[in-house]
Amino acid sequence: MVLVVYANVFRILGDYQKAFTVLQEALEIKKQIGDQSGQAFVLNSLGLMYITVGEISKASDCLHQALAIRQAQKDLPGQAST
Repeated sequence: MVLVVYANVFRILGDYQKAFTVLQEALEIKKQIGDQSGQAFVLNSLGLMYITVGEISKASDCLHQALAIRQAQKDLPGQAST
């Protein structure tokens, strides 16, 4: 999840566009390799980024997708943190 940490650096620096770009890249990689848990983690991070910039509808979409993955996996700790 190095890309998620990298995106957080950009978030802290206020470069939200770069943070979104890095998170989208991370999500694509997770999809390509079939890593559902990783997808949920990145979607959760994207949701939090959208909250940061005030895009609540997009945040809700990402967080609902993350939650659906975690529910399908019966990941109770993940569900609680989404």
